[in-house]
Amino acid sequence: KGGVIMRYPGKYPQGFFNIFGAHRNSERGLPSTTSYANGLLIVKQQENGKTVKYLYVAAHNLGIWRINLDDPNAKFQDSGKGLENTPESHAFSDMVISQPSGTFFAGSFDGIYRSTDGKNWQRITGAKTAAPNIDGIIGLSVDPNNPKRIYASRMKTYRETPGDGIYCSEDLGNTWTQLANIVMPYCVAVIPGKTQSILTGSQALGVYRITKSVTGKWKVEHLTADYPQHRVSRVWGITVDPHNPKHFFIATHGNFIYEGKLK
Repeated sequence: KGGVIMRYPGKYPQGFFNIFGAHRNSERGLPSTTSYANGLLIVKQQENGKTVKYLYVAAHNLGIWRINLDDPNAKFQDSGKGLENTPESHAFSDMVISQPSGTFFAGSFDGIYRSTDGKNWQRITGAKTAAPNIDGIIGLSVDPNNPKRIYASRMKTYRETPGDGIYCSEDLGNTWTQLANIVMPYCVAVIPGKTQSILTGSQALGVYRITKSVTGKWKVEHLTADYPQHRVSRVWGITVDPHNPKHFFIATHGNFIYEGKLK
């Protein structure tokens, strides 16, 4: 999230990273303006009868850009057709793709945008949509067990705000339901398995597990309630081991990475 995209050339410690794209000096075509990259996504797509591998960037203040990774001379191209011309519509935090449909989702301050080709976007939540209260989207995650199921974390500000929490769509973003009211949920990760269950990291209260019961009700567990809050309260990232759904890691504001094991 520091505004540059880097590539590893294979030598350490000198030259461990090379700048791959940067906004401050218009590196590789990115505009020279104040911004930072939040969401990154590598996707192989069919275009004009050919398979092309793109790196997508969802950036704060810059919108959505992409670059052809198969072309060593390629530059970033604006891939945000359909984004509204407001600061909020260009303040992106995350980006995912649901396969095999190839449907893109990007979360921004003014809601969730959806695209079927990565170039043409339509806002499907937030003001003047069927889900007007789902804005301030920080995290997105696709359920590997059901690619039509998308999770989103809404965190409008860095303080407790009505409507914050975890939302879910079962139909590729057409309709949304709030699963849980979580204070300042920054990230969300799916727990693989037959039971519908996710983890979310809060910027105030640590880690929660949210699980759907056999009766259809959602159970919320505060997993870090008994841990020192100054260590695990502010969670920036969370990932679940796809080979062991009880094993996960979190990244915290205090620069610590914690390993967790679910019971």
